[in-house]
This record gives sequence, structure tokens and C-alpha cells, in this order.
Amino acid sequence: MSISVTTLVDNTVSVGKGHIGEHGLCFFIDTGDRKILFDTGQKSALENNAAVMGINLSKIDTVILSHGHYDHAGGLPSLINHTTEFTLLGHPDIFDDKRARIADNFFPIGSPMGKKELTEKGIKIQLSAEPVHITEQIMTSGTVPMTTDFESIEPMFYIQKEEKLSPDQLEDDLSLILDTKEGIVLLLGCAHRGLVNILRHVDKLTSGKKIHAIMGGLHLANATDEKMDNIINILREYDIDKIGVSHCTGPKASAVFFREFPDKVFMNSVANTMSFS
Repeated sequence: MSISVTTLVDNTVSVGKGHIGEHGLCFFIDTGDRKILFDTGQKSALENNAAVMGINLSKIDTVILSHGHYDHAGGLPSLINHTTEFTLLGHPDIFDDKRARIADNFFPIGSPMGKKELTEKGIKIQLSAEPVHITEQIMTSGTVPMTTDFESIEPMFYIQKEEKLSPDQLEDDLSLILDTKEGIVLLLGCAHRGLVNILRHVDKLTSGKKIHAIMGGLHLANATDEKMDNIINILREYDIDKIGVSHCTGPKASAVFFREFPDKVFMNSVANTMSFS
């Protein structure tokens, strides 16, 4: 079965006419008989870019949210303009009241739509902290264990529950695993739980199958040089063929990837499409 992956939403647009970028991420996965979105972007780019690229949003049958932040779940209202005939998958925490601490203020950064509102519109919701198989070749990662000593959740993220604020460990941070003939293709939302932690987890889930490509946000804008060195050294061991950096990777970290892996790294901008067997 052939699988195509198109970047519908990203911070950057490198080619095309009429495409727009926004701080967010959305991948469109087409297997022929299945039409899947991994994340939905922040707001309006989803509808605009789908129309420009000729992608019919009314045909979407499954939506996976990598986590419950607005820049990944914010396109849900736009999608609902086209269809409610889809299943929404994610971690049980995706509808938490998520906040970001900036100076002494806590700003809401969660999903614009809650579970009750979505259910009332007839949308099927499937929440699980464990890996979920969507097709024989596509599955979610489930919660990623924190195993490295150099990756951690940024202290700016919080959850508010019953008027109490507590640090958000972002256990809802999921990735999407595509099992192809070329190897594993790994789609990342923000990689809040850490790129190396994710790679090691996926390695176990797939019994060590070669990772052919990774694409998406790597959340490394504030990474120290030491952290980047650790990540680069471990990436060399995995010998990944293609690395598509986008969204929250950050310009400095992206430059490091281009310097260290010049023949493998590319900017995964809006309209980028890749096909796998």
C-alpha cells in the first residue's frame, strides 16, 4: 500500500501560490482508502491550504492530535466546517486546561474545543495512553517514557485543574508511526518528550526496524549546545535517511541539523509531499 504524506500546515511556506503559513502543524496522510490528519494547525491555514492543494477535507475519516496545544488542535473548528464524520484519536490529557507561563502570567494554550462540544457534534472520540493501530501500517506511539538525562519538559508548561496550577509533563505528546517498505516514517508534533526518547520508544515498538525518515517539530529552539551535541551523536547511530525539520525546531537547531547532516536534512514546509511504499 502506498502512503503519501503532505504538510498542510507549518510555520513556513517555501513554494507554491496561495499557500499560507502559521505557527502550527498538520500532516495529511493518504493511503488511498484512508484520509488522515495528524494535527490540524492553529486556525485558518488548514482550510486555505487544503483548498489550494485540492485536498477535500470532507473526506477525512481520522484525526490524530499529537497533543492538546492550540497550534495543533486549533484547526478543529475549520475541519468541522467540512465534516463531522471522523474519529478523533489522542491521549486522555489532550483536553486538559493547558497554560503557558510567560513572566508572571499564565496564558491558555489548550484546544479551542473540548470533548463535550466535539461529542455533541457527533464526532467519535478515542482516547488512549497506549499505542493505537489505525491501519496495519499506521499507529500512534502512545505515551513516550522519559529515559534520557538531557531531555526534559520545558518549565513554562502548566495544567490548571480545580483552580490549581501544576507543571504539565505533556504525557499526551504522541507521534505517528508509519511502517513502510523503506523503513519507519516518524511524524512528530512537537517532540515535547524529547527526540531521543521518542526514537528509543519507537525502536522498541517496531522491534528495531530501521527508521527511514522523521518529519515535524523538534522543539529545540532553546536547546543548549550540550543537548544538541547529545542529540546529533545519537542520531548518527540511527543513520536516518531523511530528516524534515519544521514548526518548533527553531532556526539555530535547524542550522545545526543542516550542518551535521547536509545530505539528509530538508525544510519540511507547507506543500511538501513525500510518498512511501
